[in-house]
Amino acid sequence: MDTPNHRPLNKKQLDILRLLYRFRFGTTALFTQALQTKSKIKMNERLKILLDQQYIGRHFEPEYHLLRKHASYYLLPDGIDALRQIPDNKFDKSILRNIRKDKTASAQFIDHCLGIFNLYCQFQKTHGDKVHFFTKSQLVNKYEYFSEFVPNAYIRLDTGESEQDFLLEYLQSTKPFFTIMQRLKEYAEYGSSGEWEAETNSDFPKVLLVCDKPILQKRLMKKAATIIDDADDELKFYVASPKDSEAEDMSWHNLTEPDRVFSLSSI
Repeated sequence: MDTPNHRPLNKKQLDILRLLYRFRFGTTALFTQALQTKSKIKMNERLKILLDQQYIGRHFEPEYHLLRKHASYYLLPDGIDALRQIPDNKFDKSILRNIRKDKTASAQFIDHCLGIFNLYCQFQKTHGDKVHFFTKSQLVNKYEYFSEFVPNAYIRLDTGESEQDFLLEYLQSTKPFFTIMQRLKEYAEYGSSGEWEAETNSDFPKVLLVCDKPILQKRLMKKAATIIDDADDELKFYVASPKDSEAEDMSWHNLTEPDRVFSLSSI
C-alpha cells in the first residue's frame, strides 16, 4: 500500500499482517518465533513501523506488567486494506469484516487467540515443516465439511510414511465448565454424523484438546467420559495442558485411557 502517509510494505511486514489474519492477535514473542526472526528487538522495530503507519493497533494496559502479560497487536483498517491489495489473495471477506471489531475484543477472546498462536509456535518448533496448521480464519467458508462445525484449528502432520489429521480445540478455564462440556458434545456429534467421511473419503481426525491450565485438564479427564462414552467408538480424544507444552514434544493423554501418554507423532 503506497500513500503519502505510508511506505510500501516489505515481505516481512506483510508476513506479520498475514499472521494477524490467521490468529487475530499476536505478541512480539510469538511473531519472533513464528517468523524465526533473530531477535525480539528487530521484531519490535518492525511492529513499531506498522504501528506508526496505523496498519496495526496495540492492546496494552499498565497493569499488564504486574500480571506478566504482554502487549498484543491486531489489524487496523489500513492493514486489512493492505492484505486485500495482495495479488491473488485468498483472504475471506467475512473474516476481514469481523477483524475490524478486534479493537474492542474482550480479554477472553484475545487470550484465546494468543493461546492458539502459541500452540502453532510449539508445533512448529517441534515438528518444523512436517506440520501444517490451519486456523479458523483459514477454514471458514472454504470447505463443505467445515460449513456447520469449525474447530479452532485443523492440523496435518507428515509422519514420513503417511499424513495424520487432527482437529484442535483450545479450552479456557475462564469459561463456564458446562460450555466446555457442550463443545465436547458438539465434537462427538460431528464425528458421529459421518459428514467428514462422506466429504473427504477419509477417517475422522483425532481431536486434540488443549487446556489453558493443568487444573482444567484434570477436571476434564474426570468428567469427559460422560460425553465420550456416548460417542462413536472410532472417535479419539487427547488432552494436554501448558505444562506439557514446555517439553520438546507435548504429552497427550487419551481421554478414554488417561494413564496412557502419547507424543503427537505416536497417536
